[in-house]
Amino acid sequence: MEQMMALRAHARGGAEVLSYEPAPRPVLEAGDVLVEVAAAGITFAELMWDETWTRGGIDRTPTIPSHEVSSVVVDAWPGPLDLPVGTAVYGLVPFDRNGAAAQYVAVPASSLAAKPPDVSDIIGAAAPLAALTAWQALTAHAACRAGDTVLIHGAAGSVGGMVTQLAKVLGAQVTGTARGADSALVRELGADRVIDYETEAFENFPGPLRHRHRHRRRSDARALLRGGAARWPPGDAPGAAVQ
Repeated sequence: MEQMMALRAHARGGAEVLSYEPAPRPVLEAGDVLVEVAAAGITFAELMWDETWTRGGIDRTPTIPSHEVSSVVVDAWPGPLDLPVGTAVYGLVPFDRNGAAAQYVAVPASSLAAKPPDVSDIIGAAAPLAALTAWQALTAHAACRAGDTVLIHGAAGSVGGMVTQLAKVLGAQVTGTARGADSALVRELGADRVIDYETEAFENFPGPLRHRHRHRRRSDARALLRGGAARWPPGDAPGAAVQ
């Protein structure tokens, strides 16, 4: 079996259990492509996720972390694919599979997209999880649409910055909370207004409001009671906001 170099863990733990060592090159499953990794992103908590260590309840160590990837397709499962060999791609490796902290990773083609030529590999590997989280929050949970007014907490952060940009693409009026030092960045991302949470009470934010985060619920509830409206994630009772 062909070999590659990879960062692997043979037992549960933190960074101390990771070793850079030879590992078998991935074997493709139906619908997979093999990509040569150019850049990889790791989520700080992923070594605590069960999916990192098991698949279907079965131990899968040694495991390779890092599930955000930017790369080039070098091989593919036989059959028609939208990502032929040679395509520059980025995307998210399923969490219960070996990740991208390696020379090569096998990824379902459906989990990747062609990377725009003006996006670097570093940005390509940093974007997928934050961008998908932002898109799900806006479309699946908040049903954001043109003309909405959206308040985004932490608008200078990785997810908040993505929400700011995507909400503008969807036609919303965007207000973001951030430190004063980050105000210029949040405006550059597209926010129509920035609230410096160190000096200004965001509870005065005018409705109608579509609420993104579950954080700061008492203050958010006061903003909503002045005429705003919220779309809550399934199973997250609105009553929790006013406790």
